[in-house]
Amino acid sequence: MPILEDDPKGSVPQTFNQLGIFLIDGSGSMFSPCKGGLAKHEAVNDAVRGALTFFKTSTKSSCFSFAVVVFGVDSEIHTHIKTIEDIDDNGSYDPLKPSIVDAGGTNIGMGLKKCETLVQQFYTNRIEGIPNKVAIVVLSDGMSEESYTKSMAEELKRNPDTEIYCCLFEGTQIDGHESYATQLLRSIATDPVKGYKTTYAPRDIREFFIASIISSAGLKKTDIIG
Repeated sequence: MPILEDDPKGSVPQTFNQLGIFLIDGSGSMFSPCKGGLAKHEAVNDAVRGALTFFKTSTKSSCFSFAVVVFGVDSEIHTHIKTIEDIDDNGSYDPLKPSIVDAGGTNIGMGLKKCETLVQQFYTNRIEGIPNKVAIVVLSDGMSEESYTKSMAEELKRNPDTEIYCCLFEGTQIDGHESYATQLLRSIATDPVKGYKTTYAPRDIREFFIASIISSAGLKKTDIIG
């Protein structure tokens, strides 16, 4: 794609408008260890930072914006919508430091409700003439209130341009048995097969985050790397 001659930064034109929302678990169980010697909350921090760095250095960086929401019993917006150029990929995205939610439980539905606010804001400010899409990428390590979570997921998925991707952070290898948490996350994902993954380490999470955002934008990884 040609560089715009009147663009002092030498960036490519914005051909699509993609928002990625990382919805991450801030419950107390995220203190437990995972592969590699880190606690789960530390691994998630590394994964979010790594994913943001990937998009910040991509050939289509001007097309991506991000936000971060943390959930426990309740939920809070950790990072409001920012273009990838404006977001700090060296910042802290640790869902437990400092704790901004009640870590006593896991309620994905409350997190999805907070995402709804961001989604509405994004579409209100949509850019005409190009595709505007949202990918909500959920990371949880356990159980959630079922009915409200499913209800909020269905509400968000009514818009075909909004997709939900889910990963279960087991932290340690399991025997392959599909847990209730897995079943729930599959049920709220837009695609229960391609849109779900069980993860065990920061690299797994980072790669799932990246793949989910790219898939929502209708691209392949090779489309945005130099």
